[in-house]
Amino acid sequence: MSDKVIDLEEVLERVQEDKELLLELFEIFSNDYTAKMQTLKTAITEKNFEVIKDVIHSIKGAAGNISAKAVHATCMNIEHLAAGKDLAGIQNAIPVLEENFKALQVRMAEIKKEFGS
Repeated sequence: MSDKVIDLEEVLERVQEDKELLLELFEIFSNDYTAKMQTLKTAITEKNFEVIKDVIHSIKGAAGNISAKAVHATCMNIEHLAAGKDLAGIQNAIPVLEENFKALQVRMAEIKKEFGS
């Protein structure tokens, strides 16, 4: 598991050095994450492992698209826990995911400043 918040070099390559597009993707990811976490928390409360798997898979994919390494790795772990229907494991992993997201938000804000936006 990588503790790197974001691989800026990798994601810039993915967006062909389009910094404006990257900042737009960061904004979309942040908004989407917030909405999906609400759905995820409801699914955890209802012990709905299918929804948990679907939502976490979606967050994982979006995190991968912006090279958010720590969020992606934590989502992979939660996806594995959901496949095994390990509710306690999922509940323990959610705060880790939220901390990783907070670190990602800080890094995205730093990158935005670096780009002069």
